[in-house]
Amino acid sequence: MVFLALAMSVAFSACKKGADKRSDCKISDAAIGGGGGNIHITYNSDGSISRAAVGVGSVYSFSYHGDTVIVLNTDSGAFQSSTLYVNNAAGLATYARTEYDPAGTNWSEVKYEYNGVELSKATTTTSAGAGPDVNTFTWFNGNLAAQVSSSVSTIYDYYTDKPSQFGDYFSFFQAISGPVTVRNKNLVKSATGTAFNYSFGPDGKIASLEIAGSNFVAVIDYTYQCN
Repeated sequence: MVFLALAMSVAFSACKKGADKRSDCKISDAAIGGGGGNIHITYNSDGSISRAAVGVGSVYSFSYHGDTVIVLNTDSGAFQSSTLYVNNAAGLATYARTEYDPAGTNWSEVKYEYNGVELSKATTTTSAGAGPDVNTFTWFNGNLAAQVSSSVSTIYDYYTDKPSQFGDYFSFFQAISGPVTVRNKNLVKSATGTAFNYSFGPDGKIASLEIAGSNFVAVIDYTYQCN
């Protein structure tokens, strides 16, 4: 998992409708202060993400075909990558292929394995022929506890009194770029060397997320659109 390494500050704009409508509220914008830009999200009528515009020119466009999802990433209209992933019945990805050129000659593939709904293994192969690269995952009490590869180990901790919701680190960044492979029971509190701090609006939704590392602080401010 790649963590943001930016210095940011933010200001939060809360949903203007009452708490009785909060189930109909979705994050429409994530403002990254300190010049980090903005992420604007639009949704389909069924609530699935149709588009995430990141910063000035980067756009992730989603198309859905049964259990298959295609995410096209362009920057100022120029092709950056295309990712196809296949979901299981729980909506978790079992396979993803990312192509980094329009001809599809530069690519990576990941196969995901689960114990129930808990990710246990991810095996990556690439067109370069190196690897495969294998990551293994362990869980505790409904939360991802550790991720281990051949060179890096990441340990996670959680706010066990705070249930996970859209806007925490895992759910938000998986959703806007795809695919979804981790669904935690609680909000993530820390990963090795990185702390996650949340502030909440009066309706209980996440107002902002601060990501603090040893040499950076990244704060993301959420705006909600309510129907």
